[in-house]
Amino acid sequence: MVNGRPMKVVGVLPAGFAYPLNAEMWQPLAFTAEDLNPNNRGNHGYLVLARIKPELTLEQARADMQGVSKTIIERNLNYPYGKFNFALVLVPLLEDTVGDAKTALWVLTGAVGFVLLIACVNVASLLLARASAREREIAIRTALGAGRAQIVRQLLTESVVLAILGGVTGLLLAPIALHGIIQLGAVALPRVSEVRIDARVLFFTMGITLGTGILFGLAPALQASRRTPFEDLKEGGRSGTPSSASNRARRVLVVSEVAFSVILLVGAGLLMRSFLRVLGVDAGFHADRILTMRVSLPQEKYSKPEQVRTFYAEVLRRIGRLPGVEAAGAAAALPLSGLGGSGTTTVDTQDVPPDQTTPEADWRPVTPGYFQAMEIPLIRGRYFEEYDSETSAPVAIVDDTFARAYWPNEDPVGKRVKLGGRQSTAPWMTIAGVVGHVHYRALEAPSRVQLYWPEAQRPYNTMSLAVRTTREPLTLGLAIEKEILAVDADQPVYQVRSMQQLKSEWVSQRFLALLLVALFADVALVLAAVGIYGVMAHSVALRTHEIGIRMTLGASRTDVLRMILAQGASLTAVGLGIGVLGAIALMRLMKSMLYSVSATDPLTFLGVALLLVSIALLACYIPARRATRVDPLVALRYE
Repeated sequence: MVNGRPMKVVGVLPAGFAYPLNAEMWQPLAFTAEDLNPNNRGNHGYLVLARIKPELTLEQARADMQGVSKTIIERNLNYPYGKFNFALVLVPLLEDTVGDAKTALWVLTGAVGFVLLIACVNVASLLLARASAREREIAIRTALGAGRAQIVRQLLTESVVLAILGGVTGLLLAPIALHGIIQLGAVALPRVSEVRIDARVLFFTMGITLGTGILFGLAPALQASRRTPFEDLKEGGRSGTPSSASNRARRVLVVSEVAFSVILLVGAGLLMRSFLRVLGVDAGFHADRILTMRVSLPQEKYSKPEQVRTFYAEVLRRIGRLPGVEAAGAAAALPLSGLGGSGTTTVDTQDVPPDQTTPEADWRPVTPGYFQAMEIPLIRGRYFEEYDSETSAPVAIVDDTFARAYWPNEDPVGKRVKLGGRQSTAPWMTIAGVVGHVHYRALEAPSRVQLYWPEAQRPYNTMSLAVRTTREPLTLGLAIEKEILAVDADQPVYQVRSMQQLKSEWVSQRFLALLLVALFADVALVLAAVGIYGVMAHSVALRTHEIGIRMTLGASRTDVLRMILAQGASLTAVGLGIGVLGAIALMRLMKSMLYSVSATDPLTFLGVALLLVSIALLACYIPARRATRVDPLVALRYE
C-alpha cells in the first residue's frame, strides 16, 4: 500500500542504487495535461536520462541535440528562447555525478601528492646525511672488492625497506582515515560512502611505495657510491666530511621542501579566506533557531485543493500555539535545499522592452508566517495574510531584484504578473509587497528573480515547514510531529533538521576541502621545519672544527649565530621564491573553489611568507644556538 493505494512490485533494483535520488521505492511517472500544455514551456522540473547508441559518439549525439534545439526554437517563435540561451545539452553521467566536487577532488589529490613529495624529500635528505656518515665504511667495502653496483644495491634496499615500512603503516591507518573522510564527506562528496580499501587500492599503494622508495633512494645511493676509497681513507678516520655534491644535494632538497610547503600553505590560506567570505554572505534570511521539516500529502487522499489548504492551515495554527514558537510558516522549497520551481513569468508592463516581459523566475507558494519565520525583510507593501485565500483576488510578492529589474523607477506594488508565457491562461496576480532577495540556490551567487504567491490560492501537496523557536530547534521536533499527527494520524514527516544544519550541509564541500588541505599544509610545514632543522644540525656538526677555528681567531658567538642563521635563511628565501611562483601558477587552477578572493591574493601570500620564515628561522636557531656553545679547544680536536 502506497498512500492508501495498492501497488504491485514488478522489480527489485540492486542495493545501494541511488541515482538521481537516494529513493527506496520508484513509481511510474505519468504526465498530466498541464505538463503537456504547449504554453507551459517554463516547466523545467524533469531530469531526462538517455543511453547513447553504441555506434554513436558523444559528439555525434550532441550534434543531433543541436538540431533538435534549433527545431524547437523555430516552431515556437512566440516564446523567447533566445533570451534564455536555450539548448539541449548532453552531460555524461560521470561528469554529472561528480559535478562541482571534481575540482575539489583534484585539489585534494594534488595536496596529497605534495605531502608525499615533501616526506620523500625529507627521507632522501636523511639518507644523504647517513651516507655521508658512512663514507669511510663504504670506502673500506670498496677497497675490499665491493663493486659500485653492490654498494648502490645495498643502500637502495635500505631505502625501499623504509618505504615499505611507511606504506604498511599507512595502510594500517587508512581505515581510520577513510572512516573520518566518509563521516565528513557524506554530503560533500558524491558516492563517498561506496569507497572501499580493495585490491586496486592495495596495488596502487604498493606501486607508489616501491616507486618512491626507489626514486628517492637512488640519488643518495649513487652519490655515496661515487666517492673513491682513497679520498675517504686518507682522511685518517674523520667521519662526516661530505662532498660538495652531497652538500648541494641536501640544500636542493631543503629548497624543494620549502617550495612545496609554500604551495600547500597558500592553497589552505586561500580556501580559508574564501570559506570565511562564504559564511559572511548575507543569505537574505536568518538561519539561527529555525526548525525545518518536509511534509508530502498523498495525492489520492488530498486530491482537492481545499483539503490541502485545510491541512496546512490547521497544522500551522497548532504549531503556532506551542510554547517556544515565535513564528511558523511553510514554503514549497526552503533556501539551499536544492529544491524549488522556476519558469517563465510574464510581467504586465509597457515600460520595458518586449523581450524582458517574460523573465525566468524562481517561484514558490508560501503560507502566511513564512517570511516572518525566516526573517526575510519586507521592503515595500505587505506580507501575505490569512485573508489572501482562494476566494480573494490573486496576489503575489516579488523580491527586490525582480522589482529593480522591471520597475526600476516606480513602485511595483499594484503591478501585475502571471505564471507562464504571454499566451498563458494563468490568472494575473497583483503585487502586494516586495521582500529582500534570498540566496535560494547558492550562497556564492544570487538566485534568479523571485516570485511568491499564497499557498491558499494555488496549493501544493508537498511543503517544507519553517518554525522559528526561542530555544534549540531540534528539541521541538517531537512536539511538532505530534501536532501534525493530530491533524492526520497517517501523515509522516521527514528531513527534520535545523536551518543551520541545512546551511552547514551546503558549505560542507568547501569545509571538507579546507580541512584536508589545511591538515596537509600543517603536515608539510612540520616536515619542512624538520628538514631545515636536520640540514642545519648536520651542517653544524660537520663544521664544528671550522667553528672552533673561527672562534679561536676572534669570531664572537653572535658572529657564529649570524652565520648559521644566514645559511638557513638563504635556503628558505630561495624555496620561498620558487614556491610563490609555483603557487601563482597552480592557484589559478582552483579558481572555481574560491569566492570573493583572488587566486593571487597578496594578503594570503604575505601571511604564508611570514609564517614560513618564522618557522624556518626557529628551526635554524636551535642548531645555531648549539654552535655558539662550542668550546674552541674541544672543537679544534673534533674529528
